[in-house]
Amino acid sequence: DLAYIIRPVFNRAAEDAGFSANALLSYLKDRNLIETRGRANTKAKRINGAPSECVVLKLTQDDEENDDFDDLDLPF
Repeated sequence: DLAYIIRPVFNRAAEDAGFSANALLSYLKDRNLIETRGRANTKAKRINGAPSECVVLKLTQDDEENDDFDDLDLPF
């Protein structure tokens, strides 16, 4: 399962929470928690017919199906 978040919306939410959007994206990418296009941190997705750059957040781990987050090294 994936969640597509339009990049400006992601940026605003991260900054409102006190995080650097770029640093958060790097963290998520390093831990394989987002899908990306090559070296970019986003993927193109058509929304209502218009192409948009989106952060593609993985809602479930590829190799894990449990909800045990105790082992994750979260930045907050």
